[in-house]
Amino acid sequence: MHIRELTLYDIDKVQLMIKDLGKDEASYDKIKRFLSEDEHHLIAALDQGKIIGFALAYELPRIDGKGNMLYVHEIDVAEEYRRQGIGKSLMDELNKLRINKNMCKMFLLVDPDNSPAIGLYETCNGLKSESLLYTYE
Repeated sequence: MHIRELTLYDIDKVQLMIKDLGKDEASYDKIKRFLSEDEHHLIAALDQGKIIGFALAYELPRIDGKGNMLYVHEIDVAEEYRRQGIGKSLMDELNKLRINKNMCKMFLLVDPDNSPAIGLYETCNGLKSESLLYTYE
């Protein structure tokens, strides 16, 4: 198993991953647009060329000079590969990306009842915030 950032050459792998992990479908063009943006990051755990886990993140620019932030939107690992440290490896890779690109911080949101995810984030030394989330639909 190895971890790496996906590129435009991986679109077919991403389409298969979406199907294998039961995610909402995404068109070839949508995946291509996402992977074409330097501020969009799709980090994958691969086993014999197949994506078995991923982390999807966005680089958010700031105007105050502190450096951009990395928003982690989603992390998922195929069920049969869970509890093997893959989620932690994906988070570690995102943190390396954050450091290498001089971003001031990395953050994510998690539902309070998602105890497996909370356990992962605590293992990765994430600091719990007391911030509130407001959504608008």
